[in-house]
Amino acid sequence: MTNADLLLQNCTVLRKGKPEQSNVSVKNGLIESISSEAVQAKKTVDCLGKLVMPAGIDVHVHFRVPGATQKEDWKTGSRAALAGGIATVLDMPNNKPAAITGKVLAFKRKTAARDSLCNYGFHFGATPETIGTIAKLVHVNSVKLYMGASTGNLLFGSGAKLKQLFYASKQKNLVVCVHAEDEQLIVENSNRFMKKTDPLIHGMVRSREAEILAVEKALIAQEETGNRLHFCHISCRDSIEMIAEAKEGGRKISCEVTPHHLFLEEKSIEKLRNFGKVNPPLRQQNDVNALWKGIADKTVDVVASDHAPHLPLEKKKSYWSAPSGIPGIETMLPLLFNAASSGRLSLERVNELVCGNPAKIFGIKGKGFLEKGMDADLIVVDLNRKKHVKNEELFTKCGWSPWNGETFKGVVEKTIVRGNIVFDNALFASDFRGKEVF
Repeated sequence: MTNADLLLQNCTVLRKGKPEQSNVSVKNGLIESISSEAVQAKKTVDCLGKLVMPAGIDVHVHFRVPGATQKEDWKTGSRAALAGGIATVLDMPNNKPAAITGKVLAFKRKTAARDSLCNYGFHFGATPETIGTIAKLVHVNSVKLYMGASTGNLLFGSGAKLKQLFYASKQKNLVVCVHAEDEQLIVENSNRFMKKTDPLIHGMVRSREAEILAVEKALIAQEETGNRLHFCHISCRDSIEMIAEAKEGGRKISCEVTPHHLFLEEKSIEKLRNFGKVNPPLRQQNDVNALWKGIADKTVDVVASDHAPHLPLEKKKSYWSAPSGIPGIETMLPLLFNAASSGRLSLERVNELVCGNPAKIFGIKGKGFLEKGMDADLIVVDLNRKKHVKNEELFTKCGWSPWNGETFKGVVEKTIVRGNIVFDNALFASDFRGKEVF
């Protein structure tokens, strides 16, 4: 065997869900071997006692380019991703202006190519007016459908246009990613609670019923068209149960949940106030339990951060003025490793939820699996090391986390992209650039 470029020696890898000691060698940006054999390499890293697994793929981020770079940009967002063990991100289209034209998409691609240290791809924004554009799309594998209003005039209701979108996406074999909240119900609830100002009303304004109704509408459209449907950030027990039932019939449906819906609940808002304001809202404990059940029975396919940074000054405004969104890309994998350490889920399941399944669902080639010939996008994790979350040590530009002050067991020490150690214990290879995945 020729000399490898990089050797991760004496590491722990997962084989059929079981840990075993091995050596992982990398050559020309690809995994060359996973074996107990000694390999010569230009650079060797002793990983004794450390887990090596595929780097994470976060299919739901908002890096705020264009239009809100005071909150995040590709330089800061990609560093936060790498620090959290994420090597590939898919960025959402609700920007200012929104990514609903080829011109805006081209600008986003150019900016990411110039600034991003991690790999990247983009979701295209669906509106009734852009259905005809879908047939011409390149460099995207998905469209994002907002059934509730969002930044960038992306509201898309139901009815005939919804089915047209689903049919058009099916023709291109694109995944339709749905933000499932019914706008009409939200407007009615907003009018009803207009005079209240406590952030705890958020779950009544954007009610469980608003999500459930939107999920139902999307499932009906998918059943008729047979396209690929991905539910973003599901938060309610009833939604999970409907999706589970639909998936039993073998339909092309996948389901995503977020760390904040798994590890926070409605009562968390008493402490977090508007820092816990997010769409869909944090829910009650029985909903949280249902999400964990969905992870256990595999109704849930993906955990994604929905990294949505806002500045503290914005979050300190009154309830109706404060924006919705929680930063989470830097803490997602540490939260899951911490949960695995207590037996709440297995490391193999973490691997599926953040690596393998996202790659399969969104057609991200060469990533998500620890196999010979795959891209050497890897992380080195000390599962026994603990880390204290401190706002001032975060790499996200917004500079805060709802988990500030918490301690997690399981620390990402290195993130490797195409065989290059790009993050190494808080140090970055700043000259490195990620690549577009579509």
